Amino acid sequence: MRIITFAQAQPGMELARDLLDKEGNLLLEKGIKLTAQYIKRLQFLGLPALYIIDPLLEDLEDRLLLPAALHREAIRCLSELFHGKVSELLRSAQTRDMYFRRVHHTVDRMVDTISSRSRDLVNYNICHLGDSIVNHSLNVCLLSIVIGVTANLPAEALKELAMGALLHDIGKLCIPPHILNKPDGLTAEELIEIRKHALHGYNIVRLSDIIPPAAACTVQQHHERYNGSGYSAGLRGEEIHLFGRICAIADVFEAMTADRIYRPPIPRKTVIEKMVSTGYRDFDLRQLQLFLHNIPVYPVGSLVTLSTGEQGYVIRNHARTSLRPVVRITTERDGLPLRIPKDIDLATNQYAHITEVNITG
Repeated sequence: MRIITFAQAQPGMELARDLLDKEGNLLLEKGIKLTAQYIKRLQFLGLPALYIIDPLLEDLEDRLLLPAALHREAIRCLSELFHGKVSELLRSAQTRDMYFRRVHHTVDRMVDTISSRSRDLVNYNICHLGDSIVNHSLNVCLLSIVIGVTANLPAEALKELAMGALLHDIGKLCIPPHILNKPDGLTAEELIEIRKHALHGYNIVRLSDIIPPAAACTVQQHHERYNGSGYSAGLRGEEIHLFGRICAIADVFEAMTADRIYRPPIPRKTVIEKMVSTGYRDFDLRQLQLFLHNIPVYPVGSLVTLSTGEQGYVIRNHARTSLRPVVRITTERDGLPLRIPKDIDLATNQYAHITEVNITG
């Protein structure tokens, strides 16, 4: 399995992973062979890349943090919630609880799945499907669970954290779409309006007995900062609930590494460096450290260039040292393909390092 751009796609290539659109809808199933017509139609959708079968990488597993079926279930659950009417969520306890029961059921399954993979989280990938509140909410939830699992939180606490993280942006249902989807900079008045979403969200979830108080705190506090510079209450340090501190880290990382309507995704290495440099100010450093232990800088499947000029694919990461993964070299420094690929573990080979990410897995 390897990742390619749509410009590199050729008829006859076989999909190694289900191909989803930016809303998580299934376009083509794993195992389908591409045709010229498929490629032409898919290029118009603006998808970042696709995974194909490659004999040189046949031992590279497609390791998604959530299995495809559960991922689609979570996307459907969130789509129904975010595309519903906010008036019904606020006024109708029956409608509100119907949505939140589905959220509860989905969260339970996600936490159980990720907890079962706790020994090798750094080698699982998260789908980045595009700039939508649904995809952002799901990925923030998954990243928060990863931190919680790494912190050895008990199962019930993990589920409360996950529920709050999954719903952290539900208050954006109350923000006018022309502000929420504005492709350029916000005015001072618009910024004030959009910052109300944390409190709006809290006012939605606190009305339901299905949402635990700790999860409601996560919704309210995910934009608080450790030095007190955040919103909506200007809390600092441990005045912020642990789940709010965890969700803040996941939210910033996901927002910066995702493809947004106003900019392309920022490379993970750049984002991590920025988060580390401002961590003493913005984040709980203990939770940030746990996050960095199991979030790979170069996800498995990424196509990278080494300082030697060789190119290859990341096939395995090391927890705590993900800057130096195992890379399968497929192209020599002169640009010619290797007849027999070779694996280099950058954790033990100190003479080479990654200089460029060509495609992120």
